[in-house]
Amino acid sequence: VFILNVTSYANDYALTKKRKALSPEDIYQALQVIECDDIVAPLADELEAWKSNKTQRSEERKRKADKKAVAKTTGEDGSFTIAPSEEMRLRTPESDFG
Repeated sequence: VFILNVTSYANDYALTKKRKALSPEDIYQALQVIECDDIVAPLADELEAWKSNKTQRSEERKRKADKKAVAKTTGEDGSFTIAPSEEMRLRTPESDFG
C-alpha cells in the first residue's frame, strides 16, 4: 500500500510537470506529501551511491574492453601457437606403424 501511494503521488507530480516518466525528484516530492520526510535523505544517499557504483562498473568495463582491443591488435591476447617440430614435419603416416 505504501509503494502504491508513493507511486500515485509521484505520478501526479510528474503529470503536473508534463512528464510521463517518474524521476527521483517525483519520488522525493511524493514522500514529502505523505509526510515521510525522514526517508528522503537516506534514499537520496543510496541513489548517489548506486549512481557512483554504476559509473565505476561502466568505466571498468570500458577499460577492460579497451585493454582487450589493444591486446587483440598487438597480438598479445595470451594465446600462442605451437609450431610443429622438424621431426613431426618429416614423419609420414607409414613410419608411425613401422
